[in-house]
Amino acid sequence: MRVKLACPDFKQAKNKKYNKSIDKLIQLRNDIVHLKPVEKTNSGYKGIYRDLLDFDFQKTILAVKIFMNFYENNLIEECQCGKNLFYDTIENK
Repeated sequence: MRVKLACPDFKQAKNKKYNKSIDKLIQLRNDIVHLKPVEKTNSGYKGIYRDLLDFDFQKTILAVKIFMNFYENNLIEECQCGKNLFYDTIENK
């Protein structure tokens, strides 16, 4: 399901780049959940491996934050500690 169909208020032009990131995340999720080899060997999974390695997770995390905060203001807030942390394990400098 595309973001613009499920959440029409968010489909405005200024959110277009965020919609694209979220749509890519949904497609990546669907590809993983419905994983089917292209060939009889495990090399048929190479495409999804490449997609995972090339996926821009940081950009998508920001897009999801903006999307969620669009519908409920300040639902996801910045950390007050002064560090840029994702999942309490990765520090972005």
